[in-house]
Amino acid sequence: MKFLKLEFRKLWISSHFLKAAIVIFLLLFAYLAYEKGSQLLFLNHYRQTLVPNTHYKSSNKYLGINSAIVRKDTRAELAALDRGQHAYFHWFSTTIFDQAHQINSYGFQPNQATDYVLLEQHRRFLYGGGPSTSYAQDTLDYLTYLQDHNIQALYPYGFFLHYDLFLDSQSRSSRQIRDYLQYWNHYFFLKGWYLLYAFLQSSYGPLLLLIGLIFLFGGRFASELDHHHPNWRLLKTYGQSRHALYAEQLLSQVILAMTVIFLPLAVFLLLMAIFGQAGSLRYPVWMVTYNHAFSMFNLGKLYPLYQYLLTALPLLLSLIIFVFALNGILSLLIKNQKLTNVATCLFLLAGQMIPPNYLNIFSYFQIDHMVTGYFANLTENGQYYAGFASELLLMASLLLFVIEFSVLYLLDRRANRGHSLSKSVM
Repeated sequence: MKFLKLEFRKLWISSHFLKAAIVIFLLLFAYLAYEKGSQLLFLNHYRQTLVPNTHYKSSNKYLGINSAIVRKDTRAELAALDRGQHAYFHWFSTTIFDQAHQINSYGFQPNQATDYVLLEQHRRFLYGGGPSTSYAQDTLDYLTYLQDHNIQALYPYGFFLHYDLFLDSQSRSSRQIRDYLQYWNHYFFLKGWYLLYAFLQSSYGPLLLLIGLIFLFGGRFASELDHHHPNWRLLKTYGQSRHALYAEQLLSQVILAMTVIFLPLAVFLLLMAIFGQAGSLRYPVWMVTYNHAFSMFNLGKLYPLYQYLLTALPLLLSLIIFVFALNGILSLLIKNQKLTNVATCLFLLAGQMIPPNYLNIFSYFQIDHMVTGYFANLTENGQYYAGFASELLLMASLLLFVIEFSVLYLLDRRANRGHSLSKSVM
C-alpha cells in the first residue's frame, strides 16, 4: 500500500473531483428550488380545479365507480387556501361535518372511509359513515394536533397521506407516533434533510448516481493494464505489481466516491442548518412489517428519519463497493477505459430490467424498497431487508475482488518468473 497516496492523488486530479463536488453542491440548491416551484405550480393548478359548482363529478379510479361530491363551499375553500395553509386547515375542520352530511345525503356509500376523486391530486373527501361514528371527530383531533405543532405538508392534502396510519396506530403506539409528529418542522418538505430522503426514496436516483460515479472514477485501471501505458512503466520501475495497483485503485475509487457525495451534502446541510432550514431527523417514515399476506398499509410502523438513513446509507456504500468491484473485473477483460465504463453501466441497466427477486442482485439497487420492507413483502420472505442486501452485496464484491486479485497475482508471478529466466540465460 506504499503507492496508495500516489494513486489517490492521481485519481483526484484526473477525475476532476473538485468540479464534480461543486456541481453536486449546486444541484442540491437547484433541486430545492425545483421543489419550491413544484409547490407553487401545484397550488395554482389546485385552485383551477375548484370550480364553483354544486356537484363535482368524476370517475372514481380508486373504487371503480362514479361519485358525486357536493361542492357548495368551493368559494370559501378558495378563500381559505389563498390565506395560507393554517387558514385552510381551520376552514376544513369547521366544514368537515357539513361535507359528511352532504355526501351521505346523496347515497354515497364507499367501502372505505375515504374516497379518491383525482389520484394525481391526492385529493380526499371524508364522510361520516364507516365502522366508527367517531371518524370525523378523529379527523378534527388530527387537524388540531397538526395545527398545534405547526405541521404543514407540501400540498394542501398532503397530511392525509399519514392520516390512515395515524388512525390505524391509535390503539398500538399513539404516544410514540405523537412524539415523532411533534418534531416535524414547518414546511419540512422544503428543507435540507428531505433532499437526501427524497433521493434515496426515488426509484432511479441511486442508479443514476452510480452511473455518474462510474464515468467519473471508473475504468482507470483498464488503461493502465497496458504495458505501454506511461503510468504502468513508471510503477514497474518502482516494483509496483498489478494486483497491488488494483487493490489501491479500488480503495481510492470508493473513498473518492463517498467523498464527492457526502462532502457537498455536508456543506449544504450545514448552510441550511445555519439558516434554520435543515429540517428534523425525527420526521416519521412508514416502514412495512413483513406479513405472509402482502399488506402495504395494514401492518407497519412509523420510524424516525434518522433510523431510515442509518439503514439506507450503509446499503448505498455497499452498492458503491459492488459497482467498482464489477468495474474492476470488467477492466481485466476489456482493458479499455471507455468501453469498461459503458459495459458496467449496461450491466446495471440490464439488471434493472430483470423482474425483482432475491436471486437478482440488481433488485437491491432499489434502496427504498429494501429499507421500508416493500421487497420483503414482495418476495414473501422477512429476511430480505436492507441488512441482508448489504451483506450480499459485500460478499459479491469480495468474490469479484478475490477473483481479479488472484488472476493479476498469477499473471505477475508468471511475468516475474519469465523475467528471472531471461536474466539467468543471459
